[in-house]
Amino acid sequence: MTTEPRRARRSLPKRTVRLCALATALAIFALAWLTINARPWQAEAKAAPDPRVAALEGRERLLQLKATDVRHVVYERFASYRERLEARKKAIAAAERRHRRELKRAKRAAAIAARTPRYVTATVPVVRTVALAPVTKTKSS
Repeated sequence: MTTEPRRARRSLPKRTVRLCALATALAIFALAWLTINARPWQAEAKAAPDPRVAALEGRERLLQLKATDVRHVVYERFASYRERLEARKKAIAAAERRHRRELKRAKRAAAIAARTPRYVTATVPVVRTVALAPVTKTKSS
């Protein structure tokens, strides 16, 4: 007789026992998980609401109303800003067009002036002689 088949028979029940123990541990873990996740202790807490929570909810509603009012004011101010910005952009565009027109006129005038011959007349400076009193006086002479 060989001992090898006996070993195979002995190891098979140990493996089966280990698998059963693992399956049982997983089942217990899953059951504990579901029990804890169900939170049966919170059923009592739902019966009596905390006044602090109610106060916080009231404060939250009040803040949401104020936030809505603030959003409305900001929207109105931004709309006004957009209108003023558009008017400013139009004024800037008009000033730029006016500047370009004036620049074109000045260039045309410069070109016309460059084409026109200029006659320069030379003036002769007039020299005048003036008799002034002496700057210093001496008593010796």
